[in-house]
Amino acid sequence: METIKFYYYYYESIFTGYPFFIRIATAMVIILTTIYIITLIVFFFSFYNIKRLKSKVDSIENDYKDKLKAIMFSPENLSNEEIRTELQLDNKKLKGWKKKEITDLILSLKPQKVDTYFNQNNYSGILDVFAIIPYWETKLKVRNLNNNKKALRIMENLGKNIPGSSLSSRIEERNPDLRKHVKTGFMHCASYDNFRFLDDDFDNQFNPLDEMRIHAALIEQNKKKQLPPLIRWVNNSQNETYKAFLIEEIGFFNQQESASKLLELFQVSKSNKVKAKIVETLGLLKYIKAIPIFLNEYGVCSEQVQAAIVSVLGESEPPEAIEFLKEVYAGTSNEGLIIKIVQNIYKLDHEKETFFTLKQNASGVFQKSIFDFVEQA
Repeated sequence: METIKFYYYYYESIFTGYPFFIRIATAMVIILTTIYIITLIVFFFSFYNIKRLKSKVDSIENDYKDKLKAIMFSPENLSNEEIRTELQLDNKKLKGWKKKEITDLILSLKPQKVDTYFNQNNYSGILDVFAIIPYWETKLKVRNLNNNKKALRIMENLGKNIPGSSLSSRIEERNPDLRKHVKTGFMHCASYDNFRFLDDDFDNQFNPLDEMRIHAALIEQNKKKQLPPLIRWVNNSQNETYKAFLIEEIGFFNQQESASKLLELFQVSKSNKVKAKIVETLGLLKYIKAIPIFLNEYGVCSEQVQAAIVSVLGESEPPEAIEFLKEVYAGTSNEGLIIKIVQNIYKLDHEKETFFTLKQNASGVFQKSIFDFVEQA
């Protein structure tokens, strides 16, 4: 600090007596020159680091890429010791940066398509000999938000079971995004009790990102074994958005055993969102027993639920569908719903008799334009 003061007063004394604008210009030149020099230093330092990192990555690829590829896609199951020998590993502990780069290399070699041949035994052995999972578990335990998120993402991409204790330490995380990510990470790759966090509406402020993460985790678990009936969590949920999401997942995973319970829920639920999603899901499950109840309830349902029922009639094609749609067409005033009704009549009416009769009797420019639009679509 004393040195800075010295030079400040020194230069101030030099330029004392000069016009004000010259002193300002000189100060600006000194400041800009200093910034320029600092920028050059930062640039060369960054360039050096990038080049050094690239050299490290290249050395990792040269040492391991071909060997890893041969082991991961070999039809022969190798023991960990055999894998260690193939990779020419000594007993020295690998540095953290090496484990990080090896992880990236392994993930780049791991096939994305399920039907591609891939030796899971050897893959697990590779992760063991490099101690990849413990490395990322350590990153998860350190209280650093960015490191935690990256560690979770990497462990999910690795696709191996991880001890629940490694994830449980972050369940009470204050950051909601990380906390939710940990919960779906637990569902994705924990070695036991994967679905524990589906209870209690999953978490606060359930949102579309949560839906995507849970959906991905359920897909991953479904590859390993059959999912438990999701209707259990539907019945326990108080959040209608979360409940509607789980109902949609029941349809996606074709859980036929839940169809009758969904129909019971349809009859007692007060939520339009939930009822509409039940209609869509039962249509997807092709649960024909629900059709008479849908038709009977149609008149007292909201337009959202009515639109879902009309769509399901178009997909399931029950014998009474055309006559029913013809009746509700006459009593419908909502323009969007009218379009959907006409579209499904056109789809179901193979002879087009009902469609053209309604078209001829259509009154008003809008209604006539609907039939023209549907016919040309």
